[in-house]
Amino acid sequence: MKTTKKHFELFKKECKKWIEFFGLKEWNVSYDWCTPVEDCVLAWSNHHFSAKSSYLILSKEWRNTVPVTNEQVKKSAFHEVCEMMLFPLRYMSECRFLSDTEIDPEIHRLIRTFENVIFKC
Repeated sequence: MKTTKKHFELFKKECKKWIEFFGLKEWNVSYDWCTPVEDCVLAWSNHHFSAKSSYLILSKEWRNTVPVTNEQVKKSAFHEVCEMMLFPLRYMSECRFLSDTEIDPEIHRLIRTFENVIFKC
């Protein structure tokens, strides 16, 4: 199954919506629409920790049983934005040595993000 240019525009629109919703304004985000290297990939993302940059990518070909629908494209956009939001924790957890002084600020950054979105501070 193939996605279209309209699907890609919807993907970008939805990503931007969730980036705004979660207040992820510290990220430099780029988008792409290309053929996946692996099977069963609807969308994926690549992130750079220290630069706070991210590529959010919609697959041109969905090689699995998930039908290409607008709702599934929206869900894929949401998923990739959540991956971006949680990437710093993933990065830190993969470091060989990690201290409480590195984990605690990241946890509080996420909590502040949720507070600012939910309570509109």
